[in-house]
Amino acid sequence: MNHIDIPLTETTRPPMHSMDKYVGKKPHNIWAEYIKTYSKENEIVLDMFGGSGVCAIEALISGRRVISNDLNPMHMFRLKTLINKFEEDIFLSTYKKLLSKFKEKAKSISFFNTICPNCSSNCPIIKTSWENTGTALKLIGYECKTCDPRPRARAPNKHWFHKEPNEQDLINFKDIENYEIKSWYPTNKLPLESGAFSTTFLRELGVAKYYNLWSRQNLILLSYEFEEIIKIEDQNIKHHLLFAFLKSLRLCFGKMNYPRDPNRGNRDWSTSWGRSGFLITGRQIHLSPVLQFQRAIEEKQGLLKGLKNRNLRMPNDITYTDNVDDFFNNKKQLLILNHDSSLLDQLLPENSVDFILTDPPYGDTVPYFSMESIYTCWLEKIYPNFKINFDNELIIRNNNYDEYENKFRRCFKSANSILKDNKRAIVTFHSKDLRVWTLLQKSLDYNGFQKEKIILQPNLRSGETVGANPYGQTSNDYYLRYKNKKNENFSNQTVTLDNLKTIILTESKEILAIASEPIPKALLEPGIYKKLFDYGYSLEANPNFVDKVLFEKIDIDFIVEGNKIKNESLWSLKN
Repeated sequence: MNHIDIPLTETTRPPMHSMDKYVGKKPHNIWAEYIKTYSKENEIVLDMFGGSGVCAIEALISGRRVISNDLNPMHMFRLKTLINKFEEDIFLSTYKKLLSKFKEKAKSISFFNTICPNCSSNCPIIKTSWENTGTALKLIGYECKTCDPRPRARAPNKHWFHKEPNEQDLINFKDIENYEIKSWYPTNKLPLESGAFSTTFLRELGVAKYYNLWSRQNLILLSYEFEEIIKIEDQNIKHHLLFAFLKSLRLCFGKMNYPRDPNRGNRDWSTSWGRSGFLITGRQIHLSPVLQFQRAIEEKQGLLKGLKNRNLRMPNDITYTDNVDDFFNNKKQLLILNHDSSLLDQLLPENSVDFILTDPPYGDTVPYFSMESIYTCWLEKIYPNFKINFDNELIIRNNNYDEYENKFRRCFKSANSILKDNKRAIVTFHSKDLRVWTLLQKSLDYNGFQKEKIILQPNLRSGETVGANPYGQTSNDYYLRYKNKKNENFSNQTVTLDNLKTIILTESKEILAIASEPIPKALLEPGIYKKLFDYGYSLEANPNFVDKVLFEKIDIDFIVEGNKIKNESLWSLKN
């Protein structure tokens, strides 16, 4: 069998994958190459943590049959967005009527409109800028088609202008609290048990319910849009419009949207929810829900381009099911599951899978379920089974590594039963916590997976975890290749404490010698982890173990500039 033993080069993400802002999206062409290398046409590929569905989609394109599972129900919604039949003409007809209705609704509400100070036209508001955590309105962005376009402005914002709010604007916005919201919106409580919401955030938020994540003015239009979309009878069109609606939600928070730097490109109209958590910002940008819905469909990374690309890359007649017997007995191409990965061996036949490619959660780096629940809290209105099971989320809560390890170990026990003997499993992983690495390898070793290779794979784009790891450390992933060996145990491989220290020091010196210049401490870690993986993690190592070993050799083997604890401290060899 041919193997992939070196990093691959990530290519430009096609529109069908770039239209979704899922936080953990993997490089499509690299995953496609692994699928082609370690499985054959019509063989079954399993992704135990399906996430954005990249594995499933690329496996289907490659002619494989696929089982894609995730405890998060949004996984199923995303897959169906790409698999459901898309007929552009019929979709556009419905969409244009809907968009016209949304614009008329906004036009009828005073605080979504303003008077242009140049020509006195009544204009729709595009955005509002606030300070003091959303209590002081400082700037209004509006669209005026009567005025001449702004010089050198790029489409679509040639007719977008800024103004300071006048007295009438302030009166209009003061009336927001008195406006009665007649359309449905989610009123259920935030999942505080998930641990994703800090005390500071909850105090600043006030009422700990989903609807309060969005500013009240945006909630008024969002609730109206949602109610109109779910009235649509054509299920495929409704699904695709719902996807666009959900995509617009993250840019319509207001409370959690910080203005981007206007000096970096054409960004004076731009904002984002650019973090892997929840935080109410001091300076806020409240964007028009109508415009964001329109952009979610029409812009460069919008639904239209994505689904056109989907029609080029995939057939319209993909057969899929959520029933295990239907998949195996009727040779369906795709089985979509919404289950705890540790229980898959109770659902799937033993020795039924030819290849596993999966990307499990990295400890507590990103609270995926809490972030994804900003979508499911709306979808529960029409799909009651979309309620997220936070209790079984694979994440470290309250520093409870034992619970995380037990779940991880059970997942790969399940995988060992399902995967055929001598077949491969590729697990992509990255954590700066050595303890997480330890329990990952022990979970695989104890359950009959024989370690073959680890590859540090650079990514073209940075993931959500980069914010917590300076210098782009987590814009890389480790690709861990294992061979499944039924009923064997590889946990008896041991490393003494002295040997483990030697591995850490030797690898650090080699990295610094090759660099021949001071490098950030954060950049030492990938090489150290890779070398430790090669020897096995039989020892219990706490998160500070590598630091402890390195710190003991400062002024003996290493010179450090800056605070040795900080990732940005610069390290070099003394000799």
